Amino acid sequence: MERQKKTVKITGCGLRVGSKYGKRTAGATWAMCSCGFLFPAVEMPDAESTRMTLLTILRYFKNCLYPRRPDGTRFVIVYDDMCHLLRWALKRKHLHVDINRFCAEPHHAVDKFHFIHNHKGLWCEKMVNPLSLPALDGINTEVCEQRFKHINKFSSMLRPMRRERFNWLLLTIVEADHRMRASGLLKPGKPRKAAYADEAEAPAA
Repeated sequence: MERQKKTVKITGCGLRVGSKYGKRTAGATWAMCSCGFLFPAVEMPDAESTRMTLLTILRYFKNCLYPRRPDGTRFVIVYDDMCHLLRWALKRKHLHVDINRFCAEPHHAVDKFHFIHNHKGLWCEKMVNPLSLPALDGINTEVCEQRFKHINKFSSMLRPMRRERFNWLLLTIVEADHRMRASGLLKPGKPRKAAYADEAEAPAA
């Protein structure tokens, strides 16, 4: 019997993915300050990936220095999968000056919740441990998880929108959020209550 030939469909890396209702967004990348203020969201091509996450961070800090505190404390970037993101960047830091700056200038850390429950390796302990950074003492590193609970309420409204309207509504959400937060109507979230050091040192059952 003659084998059936497989057909291979090649698709480009676009901002929109197909569905029976037409092109839909794959989502957006968000960045937030620890106090809860939002950076403008960036629409993701196809899906979240390590490469696109790094590219978004590089765009935020393009042509500017990673800020430092008056006492010289380095800027800290917190991401729930920072161990894979930093590894990916370190292997490619020779390719571009901005990737090299990302690896060298700021500190890198996983948020405390994900670090305690998911990151157990020696590399993570040394390179992305939020408990070893004094700059994160008392800082709400879980702010993204807390804010997503609010932002995700708009997902069913945003997903089928065309790109122009999608980006306009994202900016409108950010502007309204900033106005409410600046006026005191929205209070910053609080760090998760448990003593992280105690949890991290507790032996596994």
